[in-house]
Amino acid sequence: MGLAKNIRVKSTKRIAEIYAENLSANKYPIRILYAHNQKETIRYAIVAPKRRFSRAVDRIKIKRLIREVARTEHTTNLERFVKTPLDVLVIYTGKEIEHLNKIRKSFNICMEKIYDQLQES
Repeated sequence: MGLAKNIRVKSTKRIAEIYAENLSANKYPIRILYAHNQKETIRYAIVAPKRRFSRAVDRIKIKRLIREVARTEHTTNLERFVKTPLDVLVIYTGKEIEHLNKIRKSFNICMEKIYDQLQES
């Protein structure tokens, strides 16, 4: 099961804006860029670089794993970021495909870092 339509960032223009804001959190094998949005929810976009994974099968598998993590952790993140809805761009930076548990752990650590950054500002 994938991400619902209302929690996906689909606009290339919006993705470019997220890159331009350059707010990020890192934890191998994931880097998360984020920006504030006008919606009432957290929205996700997922990137698996073609440079590191030339085979489409590998990129699709990585995106599936990250999508699963984002989908299962979405309710937790909604509770945490209720006052500051975000657009989140998840970039896979690993050199090989990691297990789901490692990706989930990295994703949660990155989201905690983002929460802390937002509390400080």
